[in-house]
Amino acid sequence: MKIFILAAGEAKRWNGKVKQLALIRGKTVLDRTVSLLKGSNYTILTHQKEITKRHKNNCYEPENRKKLLNTVLSSASLWVEEEEVCFLMGDVVFTKEALAQILKPNNKNFQFYGSLDEHFAFRFNKHWYDRIRKICQEITNSPRLGTTWELYRSMVGIPLDKEWTDHWFRTLVLDKTDDIDYPADYLSKIASHYFDDSEFDL
Repeated sequence: MKIFILAAGEAKRWNGKVKQLALIRGKTVLDRTVSLLKGSNYTILTHQKEITKRHKNNCYEPENRKKLLNTVLSSASLWVEEEEVCFLMGDVVFTKEALAQILKPNNKNFQFYGSLDEHFAFRFNKHWYDRIRKICQEITNSPRLGTTWELYRSMVGIPLDKEWTDHWFRTLVLDKTDDIDYPADYLSKIASHYFDDSEFDL
């Protein structure tokens, strides 16, 4: 399985700072994820110079990163020879157990992973490649935000104008794995020693 780490955002919420390089127990969020992958076949989708300097042999700059699904779509040429692909959100601090759960072999065509209100990762196999490309193109060519929730709803047949979701094609990650969307989220978690828990031991 080919793994992609999504790290191509513009960091507008972070005033230009690269949130994937925020420190968690002495390592960046991105370095932690890479360490947990332990030699897996992965590529970081990014345009950030600070990231490409640190991970130059494992980076790919997406042609279009206007929306998250543009980034996904821009990596489609790298799926061709793969049986299955998995996308990890670059701003998520994963526990070892959560990442193992996400990457565990299964017989499903696609699956999303996350908490009740956040996606941490999603994966799909070659039987869905054409359909995923079509869905991503439809969403990114519309005024929509181009989010993973829109992708999910399109894949499972939920109208995009509906706010509700289901758990049919989602696996809940119920440990302390979490993202750091905003600087305030990150600072409050650091101040409360949230990441000092043994669940985050590498």
